[in-house]
Amino acid sequence: MKKNLQLCWILTILLMLSVQAMGMEPEAFLFLAPDAPKRTPKLLRRLTQSDPNKPTSVWLFFTDKGITDHAEYEKACRAWEKRTSARILKRRAKMPPHKMGADFRDLPVLQNYVKAVEACGLKVRTISRWFNGVSVRATAKQIAGVESLPFVRSIEPVARFRRSDPKKLQKEPSKKALKPAGMQHRLDYGPSYSQLAMIHVPALHDAGWNGAGVRICLLDSGFGPMDHEAFQKIHIVGQRDFVDGDGDVSGHPHGTQVLSVIGGYKEGALIGPAYGADYLLARTEDVASETPVEEDYWIAGVEWADSMGADIVSSSLGYNTWDVGAGEDYTYADLDGNTARITIAADWAVERGITVINAVGNEGNDPWHYALFPADGDSVIAVGAVNPDGTLAAFSSRGPTADGRIKPDVAAPGVDIRTADNAPNLYTLSKGTSYAAPLTAGVAALLLQAHPAWGPMDVREALRRSGDHALNPDNKMGWGVINAEAAMNAEHTLYGRVVDAESGQPISRATIAISSGVFEDSTTTGASGRFLFNGVPDGTYTITLSAPRYSFVRLKDVSISNDLTGCEVKLHEAIDVGDLVYNYPNPFGTEGTCLSFPMKECETVCVRIFTPSGALVWDTEHREENHRWNVLWRGRNLAGNRVGSGIYFYVIEGEGTMLRGKMSLVR
Repeated sequence: MKKNLQLCWILTILLMLSVQAMGMEPEAFLFLAPDAPKRTPKLLRRLTQSDPNKPTSVWLFFTDKGITDHAEYEKACRAWEKRTSARILKRRAKMPPHKMGADFRDLPVLQNYVKAVEACGLKVRTISRWFNGVSVRATAKQIAGVESLPFVRSIEPVARFRRSDPKKLQKEPSKKALKPAGMQHRLDYGPSYSQLAMIHVPALHDAGWNGAGVRICLLDSGFGPMDHEAFQKIHIVGQRDFVDGDGDVSGHPHGTQVLSVIGGYKEGALIGPAYGADYLLARTEDVASETPVEEDYWIAGVEWADSMGADIVSSSLGYNTWDVGAGEDYTYADLDGNTARITIAADWAVERGITVINAVGNEGNDPWHYALFPADGDSVIAVGAVNPDGTLAAFSSRGPTADGRIKPDVAAPGVDIRTADNAPNLYTLSKGTSYAAPLTAGVAALLLQAHPAWGPMDVREALRRSGDHALNPDNKMGWGVINAEAAMNAEHTLYGRVVDAESGQPISRATIAISSGVFEDSTTTGASGRFLFNGVPDGTYTITLSAPRYSFVRLKDVSISNDLTGCEVKLHEAIDVGDLVYNYPNPFGTEGTCLSFPMKECETVCVRIFTPSGALVWDTEHREENHRWNVLWRGRNLAGNRVGSGIYFYVIEGEGTMLRGKMSLVR
């Protein structure tokens, strides 16, 4: 050990001399000063709770990458872009607003720093260019040794987890099944039909979409022999074992099952949604270890996926129990989308144009209960599981995140999922969010094949809008069970939310109407304040919004064309000037009543009649040339039928003004 430390210090001195020889100080954004102290509280907690002579996995984060000024930084970025494939650059170019090229995270870790760490007697497990550091296994004494290295900025534990899946279902006794009666599709799905039909995949297969040209990286516990009949046509373009550091990804069969669910192809037995896609396989979990899931392997896997040109990363590991004795590496307070390293890495992958889809977890019945890392990421599509009848699977983890965001984002089938089994021609039934995630990732591949200009947030928005809970998302199923067919046509939808301008709270019973002169439609918001129009042709629209107690809003010349950007409309409470309105006669009978009111500087006013319970009875848009308006209501509803005697409320809305009152109908 003493000899290693001496060599370590020799290398460190040489590094310091080389920087001094450059004769300049590094710019602030290229150099982060060491923390004081370097050990994080979580590391101190872990060390006090474990045997000091037993090695533990830690991150060593570095101060810099050996770049000292902006010109050198720009040169390094341009060099990265020159040696990077056109596929990766094209994927990144989809990311607004800066059309992302290279940045500091893409540049390699300084190898001299890595060698200096190794010279201290430590074996480097993974190297992270995004976090500018390495992970190692080290005892308390070894940690003290590397802590003194000047280029080590901070040291923190590698978070570790255990994985427990829902209880496995029974093996299937038969391989053969018939296509469901009455269903006419191009492919024979056999028993896998139900898991695809629920999310409307067969219709897209019929249209010719199969994920061709899309590259999907699966991060999992291992992938068994590829001799199963469902893998005879699968196209694997790369594989990497981050646990053992080689190209052999064989291991636990979980990854094999996941691969079969998303990309398997055997007519009459099993077909995955993206059977035509290209696949990257990464083993990032060591099932033989006491702590099989460690975040550094996952982070290494997602960085590799980026470098290999992946369009989608699908993770089904289902982290759901903290390691015993780990000192609670993360707590619920950390489930905020910005704390866990694994979550930060997932969001950085999305910044680089990769659609990241992760199982929300199987904690629904357990004490933790909530979504798991990295499913808490703001940009990560977290997927929950549902039963064959579309109801929530009890084991599926719930939201919200610690900062109050809805999770999961969407849901997909996760019970009675047909997967490949160990023997080359056998199949089994499985359950878990581990299988809902690849089904969703498969749909994402179909969307990217059909819409190559879409980025990750477009995919997320399309999947959300397609969900059967899109108007009332919750922390059980998110925006609901995805619909691949609806998501494919999401560009022809208008989705948004109406909120109070002061409080930000959703406004229910708001009426939204859209009109282009050719196409017209209207809807009303529910408790979540959300609205959704489907099948909206491209064009320029006028959008009007109104709600009881709020000022009328009209948005003119709104262009709707291949845009998945949602909108949030803020309404201000109206001033009640009901005394300026009178209706005559009141009470009134079969002859009706005339509402007379002033409304200056308005081209159009909207008059609506409600029951005391808030149900809309009648509405109209009215135009007049003078400043005193007169609108006749004949006591009939929108269908033209006479309404019964009783009290009715009127709401009159113009540009920024609301008038309201009540009247009596006596028959």
